[in-house]
Amino acid sequence: MTMKRISMAATALLATILGAGVAFAQSNQAPSPQAPMKQGSADQPGMMDMSKMDGMMAKMDRMMDNCNRMMESKQHPSPEPKTTAPNKG
Repeated sequence: MTMKRISMAATALLATILGAGVAFAQSNQAPSPQAPMKQGSADQPGMMDMSKMDGMMAKMDRMMDNCNRMMESKQHPSPEPKTTAPNKG
């Protein structure tokens, strides 16, 4: 009976210490830095330039196309080139 109480008390103490350690670690973490909001123009604060956004979209399109091509080539490998053995004679 006393062994059961001791093990329960030890488990409770361990859980309390673990919980306190986690809470302490979370409170001591530095907040993640956030990028300041960039203002595009006076009438649209925080908006990106449309030309910059178009450039980013074009770059993402190219990346997706390249990725799709690569994945398709992995699914359907091209036939290996046939090499002819040199004639010995």
